[in-house]
Amino acid sequence: VANTVALEVDYASDITFCGTCHLACAAERLHADKPELVDFWAQWCPYCRRIAPAFDKVGEQYADTLIAGKINYDEEPQLIQRFGIDTIPTLMLFKSGEVIGSVVAPGSKAAIETFIRETLAQ
Repeated sequence: VANTVALEVDYASDITFCGTCHLACAAERLHADKPELVDFWAQWCPYCRRIAPAFDKVGEQYADTLIAGKINYDEEPQLIQRFGIDTIPTLMLFKSGEVIGSVVAPGSKAAIETFIRETLAQ
C-alpha cells in the first residue's frame, strides 16, 4: 500500500516514521504537520489481519491529511512497552509527537474513520 508505512525505531531519539519498510526515522515525521495513525499489529493475530484492509484503505483515503503506519508487535517490544500496548490491534493517533487518542480492535473502516474524526476534533 503506497501510503502506509511500516515503522522502525531509533531508541535514542523520539519515534520517527520513515519510507516504506521500517520504523527508524521517527522523530522528523512525528513532529510533522500531519497527524500519524499507527496500527500496532501482529501476523499471528487473526483480528489484526481482518482489519488490515480497512486500515490500509483509510491510509490511502486520508493520505493528504495523515500518515498511516504499522508497528509489528513481535518486532518492536520496546515500543509495545513504551506505549503500554496489551491488546492488539491497537490504533494510536499522534499529533506533534504526542499520543492524542487510541482505540482497540476497531470494528470497521467506518469505526477507524470515526475514531480519527472525533480524536482530531478534541
